[in-house]
Formats: sequence, structure tokens, C-alpha cells
Amino acid sequence: MSRSLVIALALLLLPWRAGAQELGSLPPPAADAQVFEAMQAEMTRSLKRLKVDDFKAPYYLAYRLVDEASLRLVSAYGAAVRAEREEDRTLYVEARVGDETLDNTDLAYHGKSGSAAVEPQVLRHHLWSLTDEAYKAAVAGFLEKKAKKATELDRDKLDDLSREPAYTASTPNPAMDLDGKALRTVLQAASGQFKRHPWIHGSYAYLSIERARRYLLTSEGTRIASPYENAPVVLVLSAWTRAEDGMRVDNRRSWAAQTPKQLPPLEELLKAGEALAKELKAAREAPLQPPLSAPAIVDPEFAGVLFHEALGHKLEGQRQRDPQQSQVFKDLVGKIIIPGFLSLIDDPTMAEYAGAPLHGHYDFDAEGV
Repeated sequence: MSRSLVIALALLLLPWRAGAQELGSLPPPAADAQVFEAMQAEMTRSLKRLKVDDFKAPYYLAYRLVDEASLRLVSAYGAAVRAEREEDRTLYVEARVGDETLDNTDLAYHGKSGSAAVEPQVLRHHLWSLTDEAYKAAVAGFLEKKAKKATELDRDKLDDLSREPAYTASTPNPAMDLDGKALRTVLQAASGQFKRHPWIHGSYAYLSIERARRYLLTSEGTRIASPYENAPVVLVLSAWTRAEDGMRVDNRRSWAAQTPKQLPPLEELLKAGEALAKELKAAREAPLQPPLSAPAIVDPEFAGVLFHEALGHKLEGQRQRDPQQSQVFKDLVGKIIIPGFLSLIDDPTMAEYAGAPLHGHYDFDAEGV
């Protein structure tokens, strides 16, 4: 069941330029105990004292903090052109009034943003402020939703919240030991190969390394600290040119990994860059193809994207409840929706398949389920 986030606070944004000698390990995330101590103290206070007019305290509260640090390097034509670090902490507060069958939540997202550090007293102050705002917005939203249900035909009979078991877990982030000099050398070499092709108008090699940790505390007792499920390491080679008629033609290669050590060696990157340039030149010189309708055989990489767009998004629970969406599968529970020769497995806990890493896997989702 959806637990839409109601109030957001961006807590820290500190970009700065870094020299090669400064590219060491990313700063560690905030200590789990320190974050949860501040969260629990403010949640306990809010559940006891938060009240307005004739409304009770929220029947459900959730505090979420995402603590991120990142390093981004860019090289072009064999030269380093950008090195940037950034730290970003985002705090979310969710408050629900009413009960599980009917509360204030809807399909929209409402939030506010600001900046601060995460020292315990500062974190508590922002939690106090955001919880107050979230609760008052929840009361107003609950009254508006009740009035809307009284005047509109609503075929959606699902409860607004499902009761789930409370979990406590702490999963460490993968080690991100960085060799800044080696990383820059690889990027410069990978980007420098495009100098051999004067018909290429622009190119670059890009590397992004992120360390992200999320913390979740709910009034139901869930307390989870875990790595954020995004792919933490991404490397991209990109180049573009123009055809004779002026049309821009682009091509790129990308790799994702859990740590920098899992990225391909330089020799493989150089081969990929040459293949990229060869494909780009062929596309640049290819005749213009008029529009047509014809059968197509899709490569595996693109087939996955096509399958995801055509089926994956349309199976999302929130889209089934949103009247602005297609709701293709809303009333098809128990029905066959894909051919028998295809199979679909939904298991977000799978870390790899057939030896290949699956980025985005997780043990608990953003709601602690």
C-alpha cells in the first residue's frame, strides 16, 4: 500500500572543486545510532503532544533521511575538465490522520525544502518543524478528501494503508576506496582516443561515484538503515557529430557497478570507444530513412527497456489507482497478460542473475516492507 511522502527537507548541499591529490575516500554517512536517537526523541514527543482542534495525533508517522556523498569526474580529449564533490542530505516526514481505511493521503506529493546540518539538536529542530507542517497539512488533506468522497463516484475500495510487520535492520554500505590518480588516468586515456576522429564534434568520459545511505523510522516500530538502491558507480563514454544535412547524431556506452574495482579495465574501455566511434560514423553516413511500419527484432539491452516500459510501469500499484493513468491491468488480477513463452519474476532482493549484478536490488523498500 502506498505511503506517499508528505514533507521533504533538503538538508545539505556542499559542492566543491577537487584537485587530483584530494580524491580520496568519500566521507562516511552519519552514524546510525546518532540519527535514530534524534528521530526517536522527536517522534515520541510528536505522538504525545501533536494535536490541533478536535483532531487526534497522527495515527502514523514516518521519518526518512537520505545521506549522500558523491564524486564526479569528467575528461575530454585526454584532459581532465571537471572534478566535483557533493554532499546532500534529504529529510522526509510523513504524517497520517484518520485511520488505515481512510486517511489524508492521495496521489499527489506536497513538500517544502531548506538546508541544515544533521547534528542531533539541529536534526530534531527540523524534524519538529516539518512534523508540525506535515500534521497540519494532513488534517487539511483529510477534510478535503472526505468532502471529495462525498461528492464523487469512487470505485477504489482499497484501504489507504496496510499494517505490516515492524523490522529492525542495519546493512553496511559497500567500501568505496578511491585511487584518484588512477581514475583520472583511465578517464583521460578513454576520452583521448576520440582525438583520432576529427569528424567527431564533441566527446567526453564521465565517472560518477556515490555513497548513499537511507534511514527509516516509523511509529509502527520499523527502524532500518541501509544503502540506497541506486547504482553507486557509473562510467559513460559519449560522442556526437552531425550528418551532411545537419542532423545531430549521438552514441554512447555506459557501465554500472557497485564499486570502482568492478569497472572494466582500460583495454576494454578503449575497445568500446572504438566501437562507439565506428557506429557513430556509420550512422553519420547512413542515408535518411523515411518513416515506415515494419517488424523489428530488438537487441537484448533494448528489449529489456521496451519490456519495462510496456509492462513494468503499468503494473505499479499507484498507477492502478490513478485515474489519469491508463490503468491497463487494474481489473485483471488472476488473468494472463503476457504470452506463455515469456516469464516475469519480481524479486527486488536478487543481487545478481546469471553472474551479472542487478543494480537497484534491496532487502527493504522505502516504506520498510
